[in-house]
Amino acid sequence: MGSQEGNHPMSAKPTPEELTKKIKQLEDELRKALETAEALRESEAKNRLLLEKMTDTVWTLDMNMKPTYVSPATVEVLGYAPEERLTQHLSEMVTPETYARISELLARELQKERDGTGDPDRTILLEMEYYHKKGGTVWLENKVRAIRADDGRIVGIHGVSRDITQRKRTEEALRTSEERFRQISNLMTDIIYSCVTDAHGVFSIDWMSGNTETITGYTIDEIKAQSCWQFLVTEEDLPLFETHVTGLSPGQSMSVDLRIRHKDGMISWLTSHAECIEDAKFPERRRLYGGLVDVTNRKQTEEALKNANSQLEAANRELGHAYAWMRDKKDQLKRQLVREEMGILLDTGGSIEGVSEKVMEYLGKSRDKLIGQGIRELIKEEYHDDFFRALRQAWMGPSDDVFVEFLDVRDRAKIFDVKLTRMTLSGARLVLMTLR
Repeated sequence: MGSQEGNHPMSAKPTPEELTKKIKQLEDELRKALETAEALRESEAKNRLLLEKMTDTVWTLDMNMKPTYVSPATVEVLGYAPEERLTQHLSEMVTPETYARISELLARELQKERDGTGDPDRTILLEMEYYHKKGGTVWLENKVRAIRADDGRIVGIHGVSRDITQRKRTEEALRTSEERFRQISNLMTDIIYSCVTDAHGVFSIDWMSGNTETITGYTIDEIKAQSCWQFLVTEEDLPLFETHVTGLSPGQSMSVDLRIRHKDGMISWLTSHAECIEDAKFPERRRLYGGLVDVTNRKQTEEALKNANSQLEAANRELGHAYAWMRDKKDQLKRQLVREEMGILLDTGGSIEGVSEKVMEYLGKSRDKLIGQGIRELIKEEYHDDFFRALRQAWMGPSDDVFVEFLDVRDRAKIFDVKLTRMTLSGARLVLMTLR
C-alpha cells in the first residue's frame, strides 16, 4: 500500500528543474505586471499633464447637472478653480437664457433615448454663455456627448469647451455693421442704378438694385428691358427728366422730384439723384450713376398741408368778414342805444348785457354795477309775469318786436311803454329793451 501511495501522481514532488522553470515564469509575470503598472502611471501622468496644459476645458456632469470633473483650464477661461466648480450647479454657471435652452435640449435628447431614435454615439455642438468670476460673460463652444453605463443607459454628460467670445463679438460687430449699412442705404436711396450711352448717345441701364416692385410695380428685369426708366415718368415731367437726368454732361450732378406712373396706374413721386461721368473704357460715351427715393408720402403730406393752409386762409377771411360784421352790428347797436336814449340789452335769462348813458343817469348806477344784474330787480313785482312772458315771446316768437305797456320801474314810480326787439350779436341772440 505504501509503495502504491508513493507512486501516485498527486504526491510526486517537483524536480529542481521544474521549480526553477516555475519561479522564472512567476518572475516574468511579475515583471510584466510592474511594467504595465508603470505604463499606466505614465499614461495617467501624461493625461494629467495634457489636461493641465489644454486651453480647452474638459468637464463631466451627472444627470442632475452637477459637475463631477472640471479640468484646470477653467481657471484661465472663467476664473474659477476646479474645486469651486464642483460645488456649483449648471444653473449658477450660465445665463438664464442659456440654461433654459440647455434644459429644453436635454429633455428632447432624453425623449429620443426613450423612443430609441437617438444615435448612442452622437456628439452635439452647443454655444453657451457662462458667467466669469470677475464679472461679465464668456461664450464657450461645447462638444457634448453622453456618458453611458455598461447597459447603455446615460449616466452623465461629457464635454469639451472652447472660448469663442472673440468670435461672437466679431459676429455681433459684423451684424451691427451690416444693419447700419442697410439702414443708411435705405435712408439714402430706395433704388440705385448705372447706365451708359451707346454709340448713338442713348442711355441703357447695365446695373440696377433695390425694391423696384414695391415702388414702381415693375421688376428690375422689366425695367432693364425698356433700356431706361424714362418710360415710368409722366408726360408732364418728361422735360424735367430730360434736363436733370439724361441731359447731364460729364461732371454734372442734379436732383429733381418726378412723378411716375405705377404699374397699377397710380401716380407716385420719386426724388432722382443723378451724376454723369465719362466712361473709363469708352471716353466718348457717358456713364450715369443714379439713385431714386420714394417720396410719395412726403408729397402727399405736403399737398394735404397746402390744402389745409388754403382752407385756413379761407376761414381766416370769413372770420375777418364776421368780425367786420360784428363791429358794424356793435356800432349799429351803440347808435341805436344813443338814439333810443333809454335802452337796455338783455340776454335770454333777463340779465343786463348793456345799457345806454340815459339809463345809467336815470337809475343812478354805473355800467359796471348794472351789467350782469337781472332786470327783475329793476321792475315792480306785479309786472314780472307780464314782462317775462313778453321777453320769451320776443326771444322765440315769430316777430322781432314785442310791446309791453305800463311797466313800472321800482323806486321811481314811473310807468314806461316798453319795446322788446330781438337781435343776434356775436353769434348770441339778445333782446334790446327800449323804454318810453
